[in-house]
Amino acid sequence: MRILRSRKLLAGGLCLALLSACSTVGLGDVPQNRENYNKALDSSENEQFLMNVVRMHYGENPYFVGVDSITAATSLTAGVRGTFGVNNVWAPINGVQWSGSPQIAFSQTPTITYSPVQGGKFATGMLAPLTLDKIYLLLQSGYNVKEVLKLTTTRIGSLSNGRSSHYVASKSVPNTSDFDNFINTLDDLVDTNQVTTEFTSYESQPAVFLYATTEYGAKTLAQGLKLSKPYQKLIFANTLVIDKSQPENVISISTRSFFNVMAFLSNNVDTPAVDRSESENYNATLVDPNLDWSKYTSNMLHVRESSSEPSNAVAEVEYDSHWYYIPDDDDLSKSTLVLLKLIYSLQSGEVQANLPLITIPIN
Repeated sequence: MRILRSRKLLAGGLCLALLSACSTVGLGDVPQNRENYNKALDSSENEQFLMNVVRMHYGENPYFVGVDSITAATSLTAGVRGTFGVNNVWAPINGVQWSGSPQIAFSQTPTITYSPVQGGKFATGMLAPLTLDKIYLLLQSGYNVKEVLKLTTTRIGSLSNGRSSHYVASKSVPNTSDFDNFINTLDDLVDTNQVTTEFTSYESQPAVFLYATTEYGAKTLAQGLKLSKPYQKLIFANTLVIDKSQPENVISISTRSFFNVMAFLSNNVDTPAVDRSESENYNATLVDPNLDWSKYTSNMLHVRESSSEPSNAVAEVEYDSHWYYIPDDDDLSKSTLVLLKLIYSLQSGEVQANLPLITIPIN
């Protein structure tokens, strides 16, 4: 009778242990599993964008695959493993010997659904120039003015930031020194609160309003933009540069599409030495790898090349038997990669900014 009671107590204790395991194993793994999925998806996305920049460097089309859903099937297997028998029969006092331990196995099987991102709507978003309301959002996201404008625009007033795309082979690096000097100066003025930026509209289209809070700020902007006199108020707007009827302080600005942004960044992809011998006929790349493209791109995204897999990279891809990567210590390239993903999201999604609109007399 005493043995039977001991068995019941043992069974009850094991059941409690199993129930306790059931209640803690699954919930306890949720933070860890979410973190692992988060890291895996972020790494995969970085590699996808890097791969497309490399493809465009070699004149190939970019291609995107989206993650539609992640479904994780969780299984918990529980049991008891034990022994039961008689003690040493030659011992003076004999008894029943028993031992038991719960056996628990926890596993998770994720099912990830992918689909190609394509169609006319997607293509339009990739090829359409960025509107100034989206550029203003990027300006307000914490990025430097010079980074946003260098990446997203091809012209501000008479200042050229190079061609919109390199899909026509070029044997020379565009001279963008006047443009670069202006955006660097503008970045300093904004950083010291001598120029502020707001969202507005011009001729019913999104525009960016610049207000010079100091006389020095107004004079510096006028010199950089090659205006006839200083203006306290400037408007960057998508207008025709040949429109002579618009006021001088309405500055025409041309923007890049997301496709052109990636083409711009793909100039600064290192090319393997084996391909450089072919660069004369442009069989390897659409840009001459023997030229220094870092000044043109401000080295915003420097993609390195290696014959072996890199050991310390924030993103790495293998393409045509070579490895292309972004080093983990290249903070500017990592920052640009995040900015590139933000622009992609703005262009591929239907986002209503609902920005506060101010009306400013331009005269």
